[in-house]
Amino acid sequence: YYMHHHHLVKDLGLHSMLISNPEFLNPEIYQADDRPRVWRNAIEPFVTWKDAEDALNNPWHYAISVIGDDRRRMDLDHVEEPWFYMDVPRKQELFEYVNAGYTVNICKYGHGKPEVDELLSQMEAAFDGCADCHIFVTNGANNAHPSFHPHWDKPCNFIIQMEGETRWQVYNERASALLEGADPPYVPREDELTIAIDTLLTPGDVLYFPSRVYHNTRHTKGPRLSLSLPIWCPKRCCCSDRTRYNLRVHC
Repeated sequence: YYMHHHHLVKDLGLHSMLISNPEFLNPEIYQADDRPRVWRNAIEPFVTWKDAEDALNNPWHYAISVIGDDRRRMDLDHVEEPWFYMDVPRKQELFEYVNAGYTVNICKYGHGKPEVDELLSQMEAAFDGCADCHIFVTNGANNAHPSFHPHWDKPCNFIIQMEGETRWQVYNERASALLEGADPPYVPREDELTIAIDTLLTPGDVLYFPSRVYHNTRHTKGPRLSLSLPIWCPKRCCCSDRTRYNLRVHC
C-alpha cells in the first residue's frame, strides 16, 4: 500500500505537503468501477475564508451565484462595469446574502491561487480532461436556507471539504445523455432515488461522483467552505496553461 502511493506521488509529481493520499488521482480505480467514492484526510485544506472574501470582493473575475429558497440560482441585480462593458453582481448584495446564511457559489476559481493551479494540473495530468475549481460558501449558524435540489452535472466531479462539515448524498441513479438539453432540468421525486453514499465530509476529505449522477447536500450547523472540481472528459480543447512564469525585469 505504501509503495503503491509512494510511486504514484513520484510519477504524477504531486506536492507531498498538499496531498496526503493521492489515490483519488489514480486512473486505474475508475477503469472498471466508476462509482461514487470518499477518501478521508486525503488533502490538506488550502482555500480559506479570506480567499472566499477576496473573491466576493472581486466579482469581475468570477461567475458568482446565490442559491435561493426555491433551491435554484437567484436572479441577482447586476451593474455594469464601466471600463469593460460587462455586468457583475452588486458586491453589497452578495455579502448580504452570504452573511444571511445563503449558499454562494464562486465559479471560475481555477486560477484563484497557486495551490489550486497545482491540484488542477495533477488532475489534468492523470485524466483526459480539463478541470476547474468552484468555491461553495455557506456562512450560517443554523443554515436554514437550502442548497440545490437533487440534480446532475455533465462533468465528473471531485468535492473537497475545506472548512466545517457538509453532509452529501449521492444516488445510484443518473440522467441519460438523451435529456442533456432539458430546460428546466428534471427534479426527481424522493421515491425515484436510492442512496449510493450518504456521508459527512470534514476538512481534507475528498468525494468523487461520476458524470450525470444525481447528488445533493444537506446542511449541517455552522459555516462550511468546500470546493467543487469538475473535469470535462474528454478535453474539448487545450487545457489552461497552469505554468507559473517569472517576469524578468531588465535593469
